[in-house]
Amino acid sequence: MAFLPYAQAMGSLIHNSVYTKPNTTYIVNSLAQFLSTLGPRHWQGIKRSLHYIKGTTNLGIKYQHQANGNILYGFFHADWASDQNTKQSTSKLLFSLGRWCRHLV
Repeated sequence: MAFLPYAQAMGSLIHNSVYTKPNTTYIVNSLAQFLSTLGPRHWQGIKRSLHYIKGTTNLGIKYQHQANGNILYGFFHADWASDQNTKQSTSKLLFSLGRWCRHLV
């Protein structure tokens, strides 16, 4: 297999998942397991992940300071194609503002 910048791409994906796109963490960690045994399927997964990130660069959350002092906490969980029967991905969001909690699906 010709040289592919797999390690460099994985470094970019890891940085991106830690600092800007936590919803990509599951697939990035799965792909990182194959740094020493790279195959065409793994490179395809890298390209799909980069394509997803490129298509979602305009999505995000804007945080602003509020005078009442409430703090917004956000948590995100994603599983990429984890359902063995349907191969569908799942994701969950949990936001808490002050002492109230809102669960979004």
